[in-house]
Amino acid sequence: LLKNLVLHNCVQLRDGHVDDILRQACPVLESLSITRSLQLGSPLLLSNETPTGNEQSRSVLSTGICRLRRLVLRENPLLSFKRTLCLVPTLSEHAPFPVLEHLDLSRTGVSNDLVQYFLENYQHRSPQLKTLRLEYCQRLSGSLTLSSLPALQSLSLQFCLGLEHVTLEHCPHVQFLDLNCENLKSVQLTSLGALQRLSVIMLKHLERVRITDCKALRLLDVTGCTALPPQWIEDEHILDQIDSNGVVLK
Repeated sequence: LLKNLVLHNCVQLRDGHVDDILRQACPVLESLSITRSLQLGSPLLLSNETPTGNEQSRSVLSTGICRLRRLVLRENPLLSFKRTLCLVPTLSEHAPFPVLEHLDLSRTGVSNDLVQYFLENYQHRSPQLKTLRLEYCQRLSGSLTLSSLPALQSLSLQFCLGLEHVTLEHCPHVQFLDLNCENLKSVQLTSLGALQRLSVIMLKHLERVRITDCKALRLLDVTGCTALPPQWIEDEHILDQIDSNGVVLK
């Protein structure tokens, strides 16, 4: 049975086509990648509408894709909060992606509401999530908070031009962060016990950096962040700690 499904540049691909494929593949599917499929709006497994009647018995949501470890939906601009990843029918009972490790929604229409919804409902039910990529998501804007992702190791928010404030907290295994968003004004990092290096360079609007309980941090590069004031790290203990290990200042 099929374990790895890649659908790339299928510009005529529509929701119903994906549904038909997944009903056959879903029992053992481990990796699903659907990229540059411009007609893709909300394949049934990601729909926010509860199936009814005969659809419910046929729905991928009825069983979930229990073995799916990798989900890539990048470069599908029609994907948005109202049309994707709500997964309402299974919330009360079990996670449809209990072993999901890698999620890539880069270059889609996902918004802050969608990201918050997904994480709030699945951070405990999909505890294996290790990689989250939200690059070039232009509908992400204002403030974004990501919290309590127990297995997360890598987060990329690269080139999300609408983001101004990012908070990441209580993610003990995060080792890689890409927060290079051109209009970012503040960064708050709390209890990231595995983070050793962070580079946020040439962010001309960055005014505030707060780092708390990130004891493994050894290198912080803020080169070119010209808006940072002289005392730009608010926790003096952290500032002393980083300085002693070779922080790169602007």
